[in-house]
Amino acid sequence: MQSQSTATTVASPVTDPRVFPGIFRIGDLGSVISAPGGGEIRSGFDALDEALTGRGWSRPGLTEILCNHLGIGELSLLMKALGSSANVVHPGDAMHMLWVVPHNQAWIPYAPALVQCGINLDHLAIVRTKSTDDGLWAAEQGLKSGACRSVLLRMNEVWCNPLSLRRLHQSAMAGNSILWLVRPLEALNTPSPAGTRISLQPEEGGVLRLNLIKRRGLPAGKSVRLVPRTLACLTREPRHVRTPQKASSIGWLDQILTDSLTTADESPANPRQRSLAREHDSFDPARR
Repeated sequence: MQSQSTATTVASPVTDPRVFPGIFRIGDLGSVISAPGGGEIRSGFDALDEALTGRGWSRPGLTEILCNHLGIGELSLLMKALGSSANVVHPGDAMHMLWVVPHNQAWIPYAPALVQCGINLDHLAIVRTKSTDDGLWAAEQGLKSGACRSVLLRMNEVWCNPLSLRRLHQSAMAGNSILWLVRPLEALNTPSPAGTRISLQPEEGGVLRLNLIKRRGLPAGKSVRLVPRTLACLTREPRHVRTPQKASSIGWLDQILTDSLTTADESPANPRQRSLAREHDSFDPARR
């Protein structure tokens, strides 16, 4: 009797496409970047991470922040992501950050505040440009150099050449970096290759409303409300200030005249009339 050998087929392990590197994932699953050190950068706000593609700022790529007002919390929105303590740096990942200051901006970033946010000043470079073209060039060079983990660029002009935006996006992809581009709100009507576009609107109590106009792989139109910074002037209870009532000028004058003109033989009933009578007597020529 011949023995029949049973062929055993061993199934090869199937790789889950959701974790396979090199495949761009959309939706709540996020995206995996095959470049070393790639991946999302956590924003530091849970509500915002849940709304962004990949649960964080997409890296590499271009992200636009659109707002018209200064000091509403647009920089505080990014400070937690820029801080070294918010995101673990992978081996071989770039540590440096480039901050491009526009030519028509009088102030520069305040170093003690940056240190308080967890930013290492040894890995921070600030560039003040003389024109918008110089700012675009500096940001592009920093992105494609591969030495910058992130680049922050602010443009006060509404219109920007679409070719310049595409060059910035491609440079960010080539250098495995993320570019935060802060632009006026009117730039919303112009095309952009950015994967994420967010408009900011301030509200009462220091609340900042984020309108996610564009997020690659997810539907637009979602809004997130958060407080990017905690200020004592916004968190303390309102203080009621009592305004003292002003005394009547007539009563004040009557009191002065009463104290100065009251004598034993004069009645203090009408001190104003007595004062006017004395002034009349002093200027009457017949009595001189």
